[in-house]
Amino acid sequence: MARSSELVKICAAITPLLLLPAAAATAQDERGSPSAPTGVTEIVVRSGETPEEAVRSALAGVTSVELSGEVPEGGGLARLSMTLGLYARGPGPHRVPIGLDGLYPREAVADGRPLGWEAVPPEGWFVILPGGSPGEEEQRTVRVDVVAPIRSVDDRRVLSLSIPRHPNTRLRLDLPGPIAEATLGDGSLLSVEPIDDGRRSRIEAQLGARDELDVRWLPLRAEGTPLPPLLTGGGHIALDVDDGKLSAQSTWEIQVRRGEAPAVELVVDPADELLEVEVEGRPVAPEPAEDGIGLRIPLPRTLRKGDSARLSITTRRPIRAPADPDGLAPVSFGGHRFAGLAEQGGTLSISRADGLRILVGSSVGLRRIDPRDLREEIARTRPAIVSAFRFADQPFDLTLRVGPTPPMVRVAQRSLATLEPGGTAARIESWLDYRSIRGQLFSARVEVPEGLEVDRVGPPGSVVSWDLRPPGDPDTDGDPDPDPDAERAGGEDTPGGRATIELTLASPLREGQSTPTRIELSGRALLDPDRPGPVPIPLFLPTGAAFDGGLLAIAAPPDLEVTPAAEAEANSPDPGPGGGSPAPTVVASPPSTGMGPWSRPAGDAPRIALWLRSEAPAQAVPIGLSPRAPSSSSVIDQLVRVGRDGVDVQQDVTLYARDGELDRIDLAIPPGLERGWSLVDRGVVAEEEPIAPGPDGVALRRLRLAQPTAGFPLKLRISFRVPAVDRLEPGEATTLEIPRIEVRSPSPAAPPRVVIAAEPGLTLDPRGEGWRPPAENQWVTNPDGGPPLPIRHVWVRPPSADPDALPSFSATASTPAPLPETLASRLWIRSEQGPDGAVRTSCWFRFDDHSPTLGFQLPAAAELDRAYLDGQPLPPDDVDALDRPGAYLLHLPSDAARAVLVGLSYRVPRSSARSAWTPPALVGGGRVLETLWEVRIPWNRALVGVPGRFTDENLWYWGGYVWKRRPGMDPADLASWVAGPGASVDQIGPPLTAGRVGDHGYLFGRPGAPEPLGPVIASRATLVGACSGAVLLVGLLALVRRPWGRRAFPAAIAALLVLLMLVGRSTAALALQSSSVGWLLVAVAVLTRRAVDRRRPAGRFGEQSGLGTASGLGDSPSGGSGSGGSSPLVGSDDSTAIRPRPQPIGGPISPPALPPSPPPPSSPPSDPDLGRHDEVFDIPAPRADREAS
Repeated sequence: MARSSELVKICAAITPLLLLPAAAATAQDERGSPSAPTGVTEIVVRSGETPEEAVRSALAGVTSVELSGEVPEGGGLARLSMTLGLYARGPGPHRVPIGLDGLYPREAVADGRPLGWEAVPPEGWFVILPGGSPGEEEQRTVRVDVVAPIRSVDDRRVLSLSIPRHPNTRLRLDLPGPIAEATLGDGSLLSVEPIDDGRRSRIEAQLGARDELDVRWLPLRAEGTPLPPLLTGGGHIALDVDDGKLSAQSTWEIQVRRGEAPAVELVVDPADELLEVEVEGRPVAPEPAEDGIGLRIPLPRTLRKGDSARLSITTRRPIRAPADPDGLAPVSFGGHRFAGLAEQGGTLSISRADGLRILVGSSVGLRRIDPRDLREEIARTRPAIVSAFRFADQPFDLTLRVGPTPPMVRVAQRSLATLEPGGTAARIESWLDYRSIRGQLFSARVEVPEGLEVDRVGPPGSVVSWDLRPPGDPDTDGDPDPDPDAERAGGEDTPGGRATIELTLASPLREGQSTPTRIELSGRALLDPDRPGPVPIPLFLPTGAAFDGGLLAIAAPPDLEVTPAAEAEANSPDPGPGGGSPAPTVVASPPSTGMGPWSRPAGDAPRIALWLRSEAPAQAVPIGLSPRAPSSSSVIDQLVRVGRDGVDVQQDVTLYARDGELDRIDLAIPPGLERGWSLVDRGVVAEEEPIAPGPDGVALRRLRLAQPTAGFPLKLRISFRVPAVDRLEPGEATTLEIPRIEVRSPSPAAPPRVVIAAEPGLTLDPRGEGWRPPAENQWVTNPDGGPPLPIRHVWVRPPSADPDALPSFSATASTPAPLPETLASRLWIRSEQGPDGAVRTSCWFRFDDHSPTLGFQLPAAAELDRAYLDGQPLPPDDVDALDRPGAYLLHLPSDAARAVLVGLSYRVPRSSARSAWTPPALVGGGRVLETLWEVRIPWNRALVGVPGRFTDENLWYWGGYVWKRRPGMDPADLASWVAGPGASVDQIGPPLTAGRVGDHGYLFGRPGAPEPLGPVIASRATLVGACSGAVLLVGLLALVRRPWGRRAFPAAIAALLVLLMLVGRSTAALALQSSSVGWLLVAVAVLTRRAVDRRRPAGRFGEQSGLGTASGLGDSPSGGSGSGGSSPLVGSDDSTAIRPRPQPIGGPISPPALPPSPPPPSSPPSDPDLGRHDEVFDIPAPRADREAS
């Protein structure tokens, strides 16, 4: 508020000065003050500047500017002195801009006293003027010394610098040698006057208002005298500070502005050792210069105007041992100066080795810059730059102070003060966590205030040794200026002082160590609770490290009240010890970290009465102590588990003895629970006794605690069952009211809370008020060991309800679904057919759930051999025959397991086994989940196909001469399947029979209960005869070669394929194998027929089966006759056939028949019967006769 009012006064004072008429502004310009053409001055608030500072700056300005100086021989840097006339109005301080951006002011003096200044890039420098009296204007003359670089532009030399803008600006500059011409940057000529007998020249001028001063001059040369070469250079110098040495590596770009340059000259400081010189990346050997001072560096070629070359120079300089008490050694560096270079500016960067620190002592000719402003390639190759500078010329003066980095350590303190009963003493425990920010720490020091006796320092893993030095020990490098509060804490009879614990760490504390080094201290201090005002609690005080905050927990017995020092000092004029230290802050709740000396098991956890946080170390913390009246309270929480068979209640009584001790509790037992409640943890209660009933007549019980409680909560757990609720009937709503065992002493601190959880399948309907929905996904444990129970409702007694109000709700159990009493997960049936056709069957039932008795129904006419339980035969007394034929009832032992294996063995005669085989069935609604049926038959029989409603569980294998089927699971696998993993054939009953030689089996399965099995069993000989006979019959019919046979054979083959597809894979394979003999016989018949047909000779003309024969019954060997493949019979329609014709009766006489030609000698004799018949040939008439007719 004071600052704001002052700013208002300043604004009110300057308003008439800033809002002047134009005439007043013009008069002010004549005096040299800043003008305001419009009569209003604009105030600009710069970045980082407050409005108050901007207003004060507007009340100051420049009245005159005078610049004087000289340029030495050879150019380089111009030494200038700028005299400014400044004015200021009102109280200061005032910031006045003076330009000089990018330059290096050495000092600013006004009336013989130095002034402060500051740089604000890019606006330049500001001079800070002290203020005067309000309403008065002060005039000051300020001299600012500065060094400015001289640049070369072609043949001219240039001096440029920024100055304050003012119309009254004077310039006086002395230049070396005669000057041919001097101009300003805009081309205006300046008058030049020779001085010192023409050896120097002077420029004097009265200039107008300008922000930038740019002076250019051309040195005068004698006629015929060639101009010397003009070289400029720029580069970067990298300084590396290491242990005992300073290495410098500079990189330069040398350019020729005029003339030619075959070499450059390097002036090396005598304190530097030249290590290497490179030109264009190649090392060169420098030569001594003609003057014997510098070194001549030859260039790879003669550089002409516009050419450039890149040089790299590396030097090293030793760093002397530190002589300062702070352990820092000075080292200076002036750069790598070249002789004859008009410009040699650039940048400089400094980096250091680990473990060293660098302080910049002085920097003349250098301006500090941000390392990020360096060129990108420099910042990338040198990421560990600690400082950077910019210089305009060489040599410069840089002084560094180098020394080892002192360790920087931070310590965090966690303390616990445990007050003894009555507050006469306190035990102090502290944890000191040390972290190294920089360097290493080998030892630590802790001060012990007066009155605190140290009894333990550790742990051994952190502290290897420690020594307690008394106050005033000369070997202790204590605080030279002891804390006056510490002297006051020592008492009036002693001069006061603090002992010191010198600790040696077991392992050095290193920089960047992930876990801090923890030191544990403990001691005991006597207190005076009867003293007026606050009571000081002494604490261990770590020294030599930055304090990282502290946390103090004060544990008090129940009979003491602990208050912060602020409340205690309100009633006491004496603040007590530690009043000079910052007061600790009270923490309302324990910290989230929680780690400290107070971190102990729950049973040993102290009662924390006050938490204090401090940001500065303190040797004592004052607190207020007062006696406390005992008080205690109780809280009741009930957990109700509702089940179908009753309601169980778990009641938790939490006792709080905040002040004093609690050793007993009085309970009110409601009617009906006098004998039905019990304590879950009897070890908490030492004695239980009845006491006189209360006014309401309710029975009271007093429980005496085994150990009085004080300062921490104690929980008693009571369990009981709601009376008169034995079982919830399905579908009927039952009203339930949950009783509560009330706590009469100590009195309850909060209304009771009841949580209702119920089994699945129960519907709860709350009644009355106080009910609220529970949080999502809350579950409680099941008392029966089953799955957790979900919380359904929460009841809290409403404030307006009667104290004896009880939660009431109705519970309805859902109707259970009908399930089978007996459940067999697996059934294995093994049926063996004997040679006489009778079937012996063994079956094994695996029951996962069952009743005490199991009923079975065997097939008709079956005879039960034996019943087995888990591989052991049941006694005959446990097997009862029922009235129904084939029905039996098995009585299981009372100690039978939940999962049992029951086996049965029975026989079925041949008369009952001819049709489908009936499986055993469960009586009483039992259910089977999976069935495997194994069928075994003699060696000379085979089972055809797969019985209906079963799946094939067999594998095909080669039996030596035929493909056969066998079960996909052997007896051992079937035993493990039905009895469980690890079971063997020997462990199940009834035992398996050895069987007969050559017997083979089949395995079929189905999900669910078994169905009657109708196996088709036939003799192998019958199968071979039927299948092979059918194939042989079809094959012989095809060999007859009748037309209908040739057409029927493909149809028969197609029908056979369709039949095989319909009967299934197993039946088809068996049929194909059984018909192999028929196929073999058909093949033999075909081969025989072909052999006979090859040996039969071909027919001749006139012979049977030959051309011209009358008989057409025979065929040629090739399948065709001599003419057209067959001999036509009489009456054929073939017009070209030669047939015999009888004599006509009564018709014309035909020509006489020609006698037959004698047979050739080689022809076989003809049939004798043919000689008795005359051959008549139908010889056609001549062609002419036919044409005439």
